[in-house]
Amino acid sequence: MRSNPVYKKLKKIALEGDYTIEQVTNASKGQIESLVGHELTVNFYSSLKTCVLQDLQEKLDGQAVAAFKDKVKAYLDQYYPDYKFERGRDRDKPFITIWLEGKP
Repeated sequence: MRSNPVYKKLKKIALEGDYTIEQVTNASKGQIESLVGHELTVNFYSSLKTCVLQDLQEKLDGQAVAAFKDKVKAYLDQYYPDYKFERGRDRDKPFITIWLEGKP
């Protein structure tokens, strides 16, 4: 799916247009078809939406991690100069692991 040109086009539209997760979730098949300029099967439409929603969530997670890093960076730089951040997701809950003495 991720190499499909229709997916790439919708992903670009969603990310560059600052679409929200709610907007993509509520977008009808007809709205998506008009955005990408192709008719879509129901299965392809559903898969396409799921992948773009995952991309939007990854973007939001990245922004949240960056904001968190900015808040704690000065402290960590001073007291733990070898720290490393690692971003992850357990089902639908994002998490951050901070390795204070460097990642083992």
